[in-house]
Amino acid sequence: MTGLALAACEPRPESAAARSVSLCDVVRAGCERQVACRVFVYNAATEIDACVAASGCAAQEATYLQHGVTLLADAAKRCIDGLSASRCDELFVTDDSSGSISALEIIPGCRDLFAGTRPEGASCVENVECSPGLKCDVSGFTCPGACAELECTVGGCGEGRFCSVRNDVCLTRSGAGEPCEASEFENSCVDGYRCGWDSEARQERCEPQIPFGQPCHQLDLFVCEGDATCDTDLNVCGSPHPLGSACSTASECVYGAYCDFSDRTCRPWGAEDDSCSAAWLACGPGLYCLRYLGDVACVDDGGCGPGQSCCGGACVPATDEDCDPYPLGTCRPEPDYYTPLQPAGVQEVFPRPVASAGQSCNDAVCGLGLACRPVDDSFAEWRCEAGPQLGESCKPDDPYEFSAAINERVHDALAGCGEGVCDILASWTCVEPKPAGSACSYEGVTRECQSQHCEDGRCLEFLSSCARPPSE
Repeated sequence: MTGLALAACEPRPESAAARSVSLCDVVRAGCERQVACRVFVYNAATEIDACVAASGCAAQEATYLQHGVTLLADAAKRCIDGLSASRCDELFVTDDSSGSISALEIIPGCRDLFAGTRPEGASCVENVECSPGLKCDVSGFTCPGACAELECTVGGCGEGRFCSVRNDVCLTRSGAGEPCEASEFENSCVDGYRCGWDSEARQERCEPQIPFGQPCHQLDLFVCEGDATCDTDLNVCGSPHPLGSACSTASECVYGAYCDFSDRTCRPWGAEDDSCSAAWLACGPGLYCLRYLGDVACVDDGGCGPGQSCCGGACVPATDEDCDPYPLGTCRPEPDYYTPLQPAGVQEVFPRPVASAGQSCNDAVCGLGLACRPVDDSFAEWRCEAGPQLGESCKPDDPYEFSAAINERVHDALAGCGEGVCDILASWTCVEPKPAGSACSYEGVTRECQSQHCEDGRCLEFLSSCARPPSE
């Protein structure tokens, strides 16, 4: 992703006086809260001016203007007001699908700061450049792309094609060894192949599927040939488990079903407004499970008394059976691609207080310069400890912790440095983001640059590259 805000919205008429607000005014409001609350909002700076400078806000807005992308002053003012009024424990909230959610993603105005002006068919590298209602189509792995109306649905693209979740457009399935797009609900490769990560090329490529009866380990719907699925109990490709049968993971169930962990049974993907749990694929294509946590009595067993467990947000007598501590949620439509996953309203999240060194960060966010790390290899308890310094590794050693860092605890990973930010896009070292023209070490997408793009050893300006993080 590039910059501080990516979502476009309908432009509003603005007076010259209203236009006097700038992106750096928005950033300064966030930096004031960052310094006052001692919590990572934009970066790890402990002084307001340093925080603003490190964001690259002036260069970002100037470059956006050159590309016809304008700051919406009304939205900026709402964002500033919301940031200024936020308590320290409201700067980050938690939902069960994304881990920490920044106030920048839920305060009115903060996610719709810019509006593009380029018409359909115009050249682009990011969605924000296009007029409202359009996206930047980079289908076919072309750069630059073109502004276009893009819309498709899973299963609706016909033989030999699939619906791209990145661009909402039907694409031809890739062939053996070709670049591909990882897709949870459709195979983006031709028959006999699946989309896997090529660590040497640092991109996804089509690789052969595993034949029936052969060993498998990946939790992926398309790892096995044909209709076969990976049985994680036997670790071999076998017949899919039908609806109503026992299961251990969603990858074992027949296509169109997930594994309901409440009773380990294959059930159909949830439709919009269906109840759901946090199980993988509990909600169908275009949906995600959002769970209301505003009035729960507990979120883990630590919030209950002796002999009690947290089950569905309530303290109940402890049993030997597994119980999801969170209440059931509802399948909701996902937001547009390139915008952060956000709750429909603040009632669907709960605040994350700021924790100091040695304190628990299970349901809190660590203060500036601290990293949230597991206490032991059970990963049940997490505590704040001193973060690594510039140039030092911030990559978790344990695979489970690494998975948490790139899924549920993205903010904790990004902010987990004693100085700078963790380059979770490339090097996994603590870096100080640099302005355009500065030397950079990691080609492609990297937090080492304020624009998050490095090419030929130099940081690029904002909106100058189509390169995107592997996870996207």
